[in-house]
Amino acid sequence: KISQGRLTDEETNKAKEMLKGRLLLSLEDSNNLATFVGKRLLLENKLEPPEEIIKKIDQVTKNQMVNLAKKLFVKSELNLAVIGPFQQDSFKGI
Repeated sequence: KISQGRLTDEETNKAKEMLKGRLLLSLEDSNNLATFVGKRLLLENKLEPPEEIIKKIDQVTKNQMVNLAKKLFVKSELNLAVIGPFQQDSFKGI
């Protein structure tokens, strides 16, 4: 749905709010906070405060999300693994 450009403003805002919430909740734990700081310093050689990251998340547009989804979800590259009994016909539309 996203890679086809069918993303509503409500879904866009919900995704941003969820991402910001997960970020802030993860930073409440001291181990997660240490991991966050370590990764940022090692991979980017800088440490942005969570408020700056939240501002960047807020700046992401619906078009940016759609363009990223188009790059990530290429039909010819998708795979599916099924565990347990299944009927081949059930998966024809996927």
